[in-house]
Amino acid sequence: MTFFHPVGRRIPLLRRMMNVGPFPMGGGSNSVNPGLYRLTEPFAVLAGASQRHIFDLSNMENSLRIISTGISGNFVSDHYDDQAPLWLRVDYRPFHLKREAVEREAKYRLKMKPPSPTGGTSQP
Repeated sequence: MTFFHPVGRRIPLLRRMMNVGPFPMGGGSNSVNPGLYRLTEPFAVLAGASQRHIFDLSNMENSLRIISTGISGNFVSDHYDDQAPLWLRVDYRPFHLKREAVEREAKYRLKMKPPSPTGGTSQP
């Protein structure tokens, strides 16, 4: 399985930096860990689960999730591909749904403000 970046797929020089993989992967189109492939290329995975979730309906704070690569779309970020090893092992991370838990676990905050009416930047 290779997770292709749109640019990394088309520009050979950037493949190593932008694509994540290739990784060995089991599974088939009718398995719990689906992997779609062509019969003419049985070892080239075309598609698979981009994310997995386990919801505990008796206690939603026990829910789990994983995404296939990482939370950042920036290929130089540490979080661009940091979840790929977990995804490959079919492992999970906590999926916090309550605001208090999300704020407690947050590592970064992004504050977005509208521009000021005069066209300059708004003040904090």
